[in-house]
Amino acid sequence: MNKRVKYTLSIVVFVSVVTFCLRCILFNYDRNPVDQECFMMLVGKGASADGSVLLAHNNDLSGKEASVLRKYPAQDYESNDSVAFPSGRIIPQFEHTYGWMALQLAAGFAEGDAVAINEQGVCIAGGVALKADRNSRAVEADPLMPSGLNGGVRYIALQRSITARECVKTLGDLYTTYGVTYPGGVGIADSSEIWYIESGGGHTWAAIRIPDTCYWVQANGYRIENVDPSDTMNFYCSPELLSFCCEHNLWNPREGEFSFAKAFGGGRQEQNLKPCYDSRRIWQAIEILSPSLKMDANQHEFPLFLVPDVKIDLQKCFSILRNRYEGTPFENRIDDKGIDGERAIASWNTVHTSVIQIQPGKPVGIGAVLWSGFGPPQTCFYVPVCFGIDSIPENYTETALFNNSLSVFRTHHDLSLKAETSPELLELIRLD
Repeated sequence: MNKRVKYTLSIVVFVSVVTFCLRCILFNYDRNPVDQECFMMLVGKGASADGSVLLAHNNDLSGKEASVLRKYPAQDYESNDSVAFPSGRIIPQFEHTYGWMALQLAAGFAEGDAVAINEQGVCIAGGVALKADRNSRAVEADPLMPSGLNGGVRYIALQRSITARECVKTLGDLYTTYGVTYPGGVGIADSSEIWYIESGGGHTWAAIRIPDTCYWVQANGYRIENVDPSDTMNFYCSPELLSFCCEHNLWNPREGEFSFAKAFGGGRQEQNLKPCYDSRRIWQAIEILSPSLKMDANQHEFPLFLVPDVKIDLQKCFSILRNRYEGTPFENRIDDKGIDGERAIASWNTVHTSVIQIQPGKPVGIGAVLWSGFGPPQTCFYVPVCFGIDSIPENYTETALFNNSLSVFRTHHDLSLKAETSPELLELIRLD
């Protein structure tokens, strides 16, 4: 490695560490637990610039959690083996599970705080918490199951699936059979299809397929609308979902088509709790990708499937994940306390940020790439890691922020991994 490269990487490391430390000192991690949420964007191969499927995600928690990148091997099990969940629920294990790679919390992935790729090319884009948006009728009709499955169940489904469609069906079946402890939305994709699944409560759920030519934006509110259980090419749902909703006063057929979002969501507006907390982040992404639609920043409902004015590339995904309403009346670069507490897409609470790129026609080993960022997207860069990498550098498999950072970057350079760096850091690097 020449001196200029060493110097450049040293500056990147120095700025990243200093920024992280300043954030700790200035904000002291004083975060409202309600704001520990996420953001997700799913881009079909016909909507992307190079024909890739793109899955972008910010994982927002308290801001304290450290993240790591790990690979898990394929495994064979005995017929009496099982999987135990933190709730105490035990479910049968499969005879064979596929190998997978995850960007996750150092403490584990059990709560679903991870994005992942398996050896078949099936990907988990990440998840979004939906509990705060459940309306009072849904809370009563379909209570959560303390003895059920938590967010880690999505990775159990991933280990058992050859396609995204199979993963969605497996996940839904597990929701139905055992119930869930916490409702969430999950993006699931392979090189052929993208799906998004929401849990309405303890046992209810619905999944929808995103058209190849469109993109889907998701914050922390229910978004799935009309569900047609008979159209299994584009929908899946829990058994007798519509009749359940009729019986429990979640939907009246005389008032119009069934909407999963209206049946189970709207809790924030019902309580007048930050009414644009979810919708404004969706508006901002649409305003960037489809400005010709001229959406209102204060509206609450948006089209599910959107066609971008200009096809979406990786850099556009990175810039959206870093967005803090720049150039709008809602801009706030200092903290996450925006207008009425409605924070931006890029949160200081983000513990890992990512874009999964799935390139159709290529072997999974080189065609499925996890662009990984450790920390808030506005202060970190994205490093591409192909699924087929033989081993992940040790510094990434441990707590990345607190190891010898320069050693980490030297390892990356030796592996010829290209780091995508924020414009602010690039500007500092040019000063050499």
